[in-house]
Amino acid sequence: MLDFIGVGSPLIDRLANVSDAWLETIPGAKGGMELIDSAGMTDLVTQLPATPTSAAGGSAANTTYGLARLGISTSFLGKLGKDEDGALYTDIFDRAGVNCDRRR
Repeated sequence: MLDFIGVGSPLIDRLANVSDAWLETIPGAKGGMELIDSAGMTDLVTQLPATPTSAAGGSAANTTYGLARLGISTSFLGKLGKDEDGALYTDIFDRAGVNCDRRR
């Protein structure tokens, strides 16, 4: 029996350490959020001075992950692709003890 089921969009966060000077070369404000299309994302990533790392994200997924790490029986309901990002997401949740049956 599950204690918690998170329902949401599984997102992949891309994380990179950059300088304030570099941030001034791209659109948007520090600490803000700018929606961009796929081409804009590709362009931005190629400009990064460091290789980004990837992490599972999304508010429902983050809550589910955190509860699993606290020992609560959890599952996450979300649609994942059959690609490298989907495999990464599944691996992260498997290692945290989140029930994976509802994501595949």
